[in-house]
Amino acid sequence: MRTIGFDIETTSPKRGRYLAVHECEIVGWSVAWAEGQAMYVTGKPSLFSRILESDEWQKVCHNVKFEWTVLSRDIGVTLSNFEDTKLAAYLLGYHSTHLKNLTRQILGRDPISYEQVTQGRDMSEIPPEEVYEYAAADSDNTLMLWRVLEKGMSKQGLRRVYEGIEKPIIPVLSRMEKAGIGVDEAHTIRLIHQFEGGLKDMTEVVQWLMPSSHSFNPGSSEQLGWALERMGCPVLSRTEVKGHMKTGEAELEAVRAWHPQLISSILEMRRWGKMRGYVQGFIELRGPDLRLHPSFHQAGHWEEMADVSKESPVTGRLSSSGPNLQNIPHHISESLGTEIRSCLLPREGWVLMSGDVGQEEARIAAFVCPEPVWSKAFERGESIYGGFGRAIYGREIRKQDVFEWDVAKKSILSFIWGSGGAGPWSERLTQLDNRLSVRNGWRAYKELSKELKGVVAFRKRVLRELEDGAVLTDWFGRKHWFGEFYSGAREEAHRAGMNFLIQGPAASVMKVMMKRLDRELRGGYETRMLLSVHDEVVLECPIAEVSEVAQILKSSTQGIMPITLPVEVKVGRNWGEMRVYG
Repeated sequence: MRTIGFDIETTSPKRGRYLAVHECEIVGWSVAWAEGQAMYVTGKPSLFSRILESDEWQKVCHNVKFEWTVLSRDIGVTLSNFEDTKLAAYLLGYHSTHLKNLTRQILGRDPISYEQVTQGRDMSEIPPEEVYEYAAADSDNTLMLWRVLEKGMSKQGLRRVYEGIEKPIIPVLSRMEKAGIGVDEAHTIRLIHQFEGGLKDMTEVVQWLMPSSHSFNPGSSEQLGWALERMGCPVLSRTEVKGHMKTGEAELEAVRAWHPQLISSILEMRRWGKMRGYVQGFIELRGPDLRLHPSFHQAGHWEEMADVSKESPVTGRLSSSGPNLQNIPHHISESLGTEIRSCLLPREGWVLMSGDVGQEEARIAAFVCPEPVWSKAFERGESIYGGFGRAIYGREIRKQDVFEWDVAKKSILSFIWGSGGAGPWSERLTQLDNRLSVRNGWRAYKELSKELKGVVAFRKRVLRELEDGAVLTDWFGRKHWFGEFYSGAREEAHRAGMNFLIQGPAASVMKVMMKRLDRELRGGYETRMLLSVHDEVVLECPIAEVSEVAQILKSSTQGIMPITLPVEVKVGRNWGEMRVYG
C-alpha cells in the first residue's frame, strides 16, 4: 500500500472570529510521497480524486476532518483510508497538537508559519509562488510525523482507541457540523434584550456602589481595576505589561470580604454580559442557511484559528466552538440555561430528539472503582443520587426535588475525587446550597466514606499507580501521563487521574454510541444527528420516524461496556422544551 501526505489550502471565510469551515473553498493542494519530495498544485484536486477515494492509497492528513469536510462539500469527494497525525499526537499526550509545534518538537524542523505566508491576506489572494514551499512542507512534515506517531501508538497500545473509537467518528462529526441546528430568531432576540436589561441594571448598581470623581466604564477590566484601587480595594496581583490591578473572577473572589455587596454586584454584572454575548452569537454565527454549524473538536481547535492553545480534554471528551455548546451559561439561574437552549430548534415540521445516558459517569464509577453499594443500587433500578442526598440532607430526596437532586449530582463526583478531604468538600457543599453548614458536610463526608469503601479504595489505588510512574490507562485503553504529579501538584494530579479513569470511558461510550447511531440512521432514515453535548446526543427527526429512531437510541449503548447504560429519550419542539418519550 502506498502512503502519501496530503493537505489542502483554502479560503478563510469567518463567522464571527471562527473559521466557517463549511464555506471554505479549495485554492490548492499538496502531496508528499517521500521525505523531502512534495509538490503543490493550484486549483481543486478533481483529477486526483481517484486516489483520494481509493482504499489502495493511504492518505495522511493533519486534522483530517477539515480535509474530509471541504473535499466532500467543494468537489463531492469522499476521502477514504485516511490517517490523522493531529489525532495521533493527541492520544500520545503531546502538549500541543498544532502541526508547526509538532514539526519543531518531533522532526527538529523550523516550518514556515501560516502568518508568514498570508500576512493578513486570504490564501486565494496569494500568488502560487509564495505558497508552494509552505504548502508542500505541510504535506511533507505530515507524512514524516505519521511515521513517528504511528510507531508511538503501536508501542503504547493506543491503536485500539485510535482505530476503534476516535478515527471512525471523524466523518460522523463532519456530517453533524454540516447539518447544523436551527435558531429561533424571535426568541433569541427577546433573550438578548432581557440579558441587556440585566446587564444595564447591574452596571448601574456597580456605579452607584463605587462613586468616582472620574467617569469610568465598569465593563473595562482596566478601568474597573483603577476605580477599585482608588476606593482602597486590596491589590493581590497586577498585569505584567501595564501593571494594572487584575480583576478576574478569582482575584475578585479573593477580596470579597473587603466589600461583599460590591464584589457580588460586579460578578453578577459580568454574568449578565456573558449570557448576552453568548446568545447574541446564535444570531451572528449562523451560516447562509440561517443555522448554527458548531465545530466539534477531538484533539484541539482548527489549526489556523487565533487561539490554538485550547486542546480537547485529556479524557477524550469532545469540545466545541462557534459556539461552544458544551458549556451553555446559566450563571444567574438554571431556568435561564433552559431558556438559552430553547433558542435552538429543528427544521419546520420536524422535532428534536435527544438521547441522554442516565447517570453515565456514576454508573461507570460504580464499575471502575468498583463500588458494590452503587452497583447493587443500579441493579435494582435505583438512583444513587437519592441515597447520596440522604447523607447530605438527612432524608431521601427524589428527582422532583430539583435543587437538592442537582446538589447531590454535582457533589457525588467531587466526593469520588476526594476534593482535598472533608473540609474542602464540605465548603464546596455549602457553596452549592447555602442552607447547608460545613459541620453538616463533615458529617456527610464521614458517613459516606464509611459506607462507600470501594470509592475510598479507588482513591488509594490511583495514588499508588501515579507513584509507580504517573501513567494511567482507562478501561478502553486510553492513556495519559500525569507529569504534574512529580512537579509539586500531587493533589491536583490525583484528582485529575481519578477523573480521567471515569470520564475517559464515559467519553468513549458516547463516541461509540454516535458511531452506531450514524451507521443506523444512514441506513434508510431521514433523521440526522446534530449535536453531542457531554452525555447527550441531539437529533433532528421527522414525525414519522420518531418511534423507530427512539428504539434505535435506546439500544445504542448495549454491550459497549459490561454494565447497563440506559438511554433516556426525549422529544421536543426545541432543545429547551424536551419531554420524556415512551
